[in-house]
Amino acid sequence: SDAEVGKLEEYVHETLWAGASGRRSSFLQGADHSVRLSMLYWNDAMDKDPSGPARRALPALYDHCHKCWASCKKGRDCCYWMHCWSEEHSLETWRAYNYPH
Repeated sequence: SDAEVGKLEEYVHETLWAGASGRRSSFLQGADHSVRLSMLYWNDAMDKDPSGPARRALPALYDHCHKCWASCKKGRDCCYWMHCWSEEHSLETWRAYNYPH
C-alpha cells in the first residue's frame, strides 16, 4: 500500500541512508556505503543528565553506563562493548553489515 511504501521511504531517508547531504552521525549508512558500528552510544551529556531521555527510556542501561563512564580515564570505550560505546567509536565503519542496536 502507499502507506507502507511511505513508512519505508521515511526509514530510508531519516535513519538508514545519509546520502550526499546527510549528517553521518544521524544515519546507519553513509554516502560512501560504509556502515557505522552502532546507532547506540554514550556521551558526557547523557551521563550528566540523570532525569534525561536516556534515563527515562532505559534506566538499567543508564545506571550501568553512568557507573562505568565515571571511572573511564581514557574517555571512550571503557565499559562493556555492547553498552556504552562513545559516539566516536559508534561511528567507526569496519563492519561490512550492521543492524541498528
